[in-house]
Parts: sequence; structure tokens; C-alpha cells
Amino acid sequence: MSGAGGGGLSHAQGDGVPLAGVAILVVDDDRILRCAVVRLLERAGARVRQAAHGDEAVGLAASGPVDLLLTDMEMPGRDGADVALAIATLCPRVGIVFMSGTSRARHVENGRLADAARLVEKPFVPEVLVGTLAAALASARATAGPARLGDPAAP
Repeated sequence: MSGAGGGGLSHAQGDGVPLAGVAILVVDDDRILRCAVVRLLERAGARVRQAAHGDEAVGLAASGPVDLLLTDMEMPGRDGADVALAIATLCPRVGIVFMSGTSRARHVENGRLADAARLVEKPFVPEVLVGTLAAALASARATAGPARLGDPAAP
């Protein structure tokens, strides 16, 4: 993440509150980055849970709702692609965003990332991360319909 203190994301970003009340699971083995991302997303209105590794993330997903998964691609044990596959099995309509210090092209070339997958390259700007998550949420909502996300207007 770039910029001190989480960079320019403030209530100006929260005016539209793109992530208000959204259940986001953040997975990264880098504790400092993970905690910074959690703080950023909480300021954007999200309900955030965090995991340091893939097995912990899968356990958290099994224990409660996950609207969005934000996972690092390169971690010891299960990598981000494996984590996403396991969590998508538990939460079929979850929006998924990957983050990595390695380029998108390299992950696609290695067969670990589909061309259409959402990936934010580290270091990233807070607004880019929030915007990418909001886009993933919009796609998940379009696929899932209102009942999946607890919309009281759902039949």
C-alpha cells in the first residue's frame, strides 16, 4: 500500500460508502500489510475479518458469511488461487480480488490466475484497492441477486 497512514482515503471515499456493511475476508501472510488493509477497509465501512494463511481463511469462511475475498497470491502453504477455490466452494457467490507483488502477466503465464481475474499489484493506492473491491462486489451482487447479500427487499 502506498502513502502514509493508508493514503488519501477518508470520508470523501465513504460518502458513497461503497463497502458499507460488506463482509470482507483479508488474507495475507504479511502482518503489517494485512493490518493496514484491514484499517483501510474498515474506514471504507466494511466488516473485516483477517487471516494470516490459507487454512485460517477457509476456517473463517466456513464460520460466517463472506461477500468479498481479498487474498495475497503468494503465501506459504495454500497460495491465493487455492484459497480462492476453497472459499468459492463454501461461498459460491463471493467476489474475489487478488493482490500480489508479482505482475499479473507472470501469474497468468504460470497458470495461477485467469486473465479475467481481478488483481491489484502491490504497492497499491488505497482508492484503487477500494474501487477494485467495489467492482467485484457489484459483479457478485449482479450474479447473486438480493437474497444472497441479505437485502431486506428480497422476496
